[in-house]
Amino acid sequence: TLKTQQEIIDSYSKNNYLSSLTVDGYTLSPEFNRSVTEYTVTLDSNVEKINVSGTLEDNTASVEGFGEKQLTDGENIININVTSQSGNLLTYVIKANVKELNPIILKIDGDDYTVVKKKSALTAPTNYLETTVKLNQDADLAIKDIKV
Repeated sequence: TLKTQQEIIDSYSKNNYLSSLTVDGYTLSPEFNRSVTEYTVTLDSNVEKINVSGTLEDNTASVEGFGEKQLTDGENIININVTSQSGNLLTYVIKANVKELNPIILKIDGDDYTVVKKKSALTAPTNYLETTVKLNQDADLAIKDIKV
């Protein structure tokens, strides 16, 4: 049987759905449904990475976005791209929310200082100078001082 190039292309699978999507050790909300493309997962403040996995509904499709994902405090967007054999793209989105701890406020000589969990989450204004104060051998305290 001879087929034209277009007939071959038309025979390619258009199925770009997942049959499962999971974050190891956690529960997605809402529960997985192949037609729902947006999910959330809430994580404790000490979680720094998660593993995203799933299963293709059609093994002729391809997927990008599974595996270990590094996280920061707050909302992290993880895209899972599924491309059917025919080239149709479907993106599932996981919003991984890492709980942020309430900041610790220290009062030193009448001034309030905020202690944060991750210095990388801060952006100092241009008129600030970062200083590190050693509290003990095991802990550093980063303080943002105004430089006048």
